[in-house]
Amino acid sequence: MKNIFLKIVLAMFIALFALTSFNTIAGAREMKLIFATFEPEPGPWAQLMKVVAKDIGTATKGQVKVTCSFAGAMGGPGEFYDLVKKRIVDMALSVPAFGNPGQFPILDTIALPYIIPTAEIGSQAMTMFYDKGYLDQEFKDVKPLWFQTGQGVTLFTRDHPVRTLDDVKGLKIFAATPFEQEKVKLWGGTPVAVPMTDMYMALNKKTIDGILFNYNGMILFKLNEVLNFNTQPGSGCVSSCIIINKDVYKKLPPEAKKFLEENKMKYAKMFGQGWDKLCTMGRDLFLKTGGQEVHWDPKSIEKRNQLESPMWDKFIADTEKKGFPGRQAVNGLYNILKDLGVDPTAIGYAPAK
Repeated sequence: MKNIFLKIVLAMFIALFALTSFNTIAGAREMKLIFATFEPEPGPWAQLMKVVAKDIGTATKGQVKVTCSFAGAMGGPGEFYDLVKKRIVDMALSVPAFGNPGQFPILDTIALPYIIPTAEIGSQAMTMFYDKGYLDQEFKDVKPLWFQTGQGVTLFTRDHPVRTLDDVKGLKIFAATPFEQEKVKLWGGTPVAVPMTDMYMALNKKTIDGILFNYNGMILFKLNEVLNFNTQPGSGCVSSCIIINKDVYKKLPPEAKKFLEENKMKYAKMFGQGWDKLCTMGRDLFLKTGGQEVHWDPKSIEKRNQLESPMWDKFIADTEKKGFPGRQAVNGLYNILKDLGVDPTAIGYAPAK
């Protein structure tokens, strides 16, 4: 009788252990994450988020399930840093500089007049910039996975082409960031801030004469209908990033961490390529509907080098006053872009030899 009792107890223990093990495995499989963005689902980055979500699930054999939230349902571009920090969402496509002035000064380095020929190059550069530790101080509350950028912003005008700085004088130009607004002033124009969704109406009503933007605006806002000229090359842009809550990242299975680390540059390039593809479509539409592309003349580029040089010195002084490595960051990003084949690399700046 005693042996039978012991066998029953042993069988119950084994069954309980098996059930506990199964639940632990099942629980791991059921780790669910919310991956949020402000972009509508048809957008190129939103579509790539779906690819990333699926890839994570595949790499972890179903242990991690990522669900995407689109169109700002969880928050706006500048809100996602705090939303991820507080784990209101687990992961997000964030544009930290939007709505958080002064909070991410080193991230803003990319907005200086660097030449950013493609978003693919800009995205690689900013991910490498992060890997070198320049952004550690600013992103201490979340875990960035990779970064992506747009192309260098270019000048679009409605009524006449701009080839020289004299052509800019008196023009009212939409400029989204403080650096862009400062550039417009230095060129002799007047920077104007309007919501992006109002650019079409402002151009149509001649409230503004031009915009600093990318060709994707032709697709997103139909701006080819109210713009006729584009001046190349562009410079400076805004960086966004894919971020994840730090505690969530720590709890990810090793396979997920390994996968994300090994593929971050691949995804940075893919997100950049998505932006570039949209800009190519926008450029084709712009030219097809009668738009003309022109270039700054060499003398105006030389003059811009002189005019925009103080922007760099001011940025370095302001960031270093706040305890950030301003000059190291500026030189670091310059060298990264140069190593990626960008030449000339910047307007108004070159590291001291």
